[in-house]
Amino acid sequence: MKEVRGQAVVEQLQQSMPSGGLFRGKSWRWSDQPWMMETEEVRWLEGLGKKLAVFQRAADKLYRESALGNQPRWVAEWLDLGKPDEVIRAGRAAKAALPRVIRPDLIRTESGWALTEIDAVPGGVGLTAWLQEEYSKLGHSILGGAKGMRSIGEEILGEQGEVVISEEAGDYRPEWEWLVGKERLQSAETYRPKKGAAYRFFEMFDWMKLERIRGAKEDGVRWEAPLKAYLEEKLWWALFWMKPLEEWWRKELGEGYFKELRGLVPRAWPLRPIELPPEGVLPELGIQSWSELEGFSQKARELVVKISGFSPRAWGSKGV
Repeated sequence: MKEVRGQAVVEQLQQSMPSGGLFRGKSWRWSDQPWMMETEEVRWLEGLGKKLAVFQRAADKLYRESALGNQPRWVAEWLDLGKPDEVIRAGRAAKAALPRVIRPDLIRTESGWALTEIDAVPGGVGLTAWLQEEYSKLGHSILGGAKGMRSIGEEILGEQGEVVISEEAGDYRPEWEWLVGKERLQSAETYRPKKGAAYRFFEMFDWMKLERIRGAKEDGVRWEAPLKAYLEEKLWWALFWMKPLEEWWRKELGEGYFKELRGLVPRAWPLRPIELPPEGVLPELGIQSWSELEGFSQKARELVVKISGFSPRAWGSKGV
């Protein structure tokens, strides 16, 4: 199909926008074509998903082994900090279940790509599906194909599955209504789980408020993503860079994946209020206390603080 460009294309895209929109209260910058990428970049992105799935499997295993005492106990202790016992039990009961839909948060820099997070409850699923379909109609070859996100949703939900969305995530409701239909969208605050697939579009810090879900006796519910608050912690990149765990990551990821992810993931540290011994320094920073960052130059202070993924302040990119 021949590619179509120009203002007429923008107008066509605007007219194709669902009547209810895709996000509440959002405006858009429009383009007559998708973001163009080199063949090598496309190939790299297509291979990234497997590497991240392997990382998540290793992270899940590390937590579970730590909780059993087979790996350093402080790993599970750190990841469980601030969480109610019920949330911890729910995560451990899910056993080997892993998220099937993840979004790598990637930044393109002058020196290459940087991976800042793996989001297991990502917004933009419906938006991405809409962009894939609309730009494919214009003759473009789209990463993932014209029906990529839609087919993934259909595979996960099947014919009867539902999307369970919290009030806090209400800004994303329009994209889900467009993708799966209003009749398959359920409010987390009033939802009674049924046997089968339920796509979880709420954060685990809301869990204790969801009394109907918590009190349900149905055993056949298959949550996507699984109820694993520990897997959604920002702490994982700091754990990935910690020297005591280096051999674990090498073994579980394999040397190739380990090196590639080390080159992709920015250096990270756990921000803990501890006093180091006189001879101790924070790796690569060369300081003994976080307060010493105040003396860094503006360029040297190019660091980002991310709060726990279990904090209500972390929702919607507000935790940076």
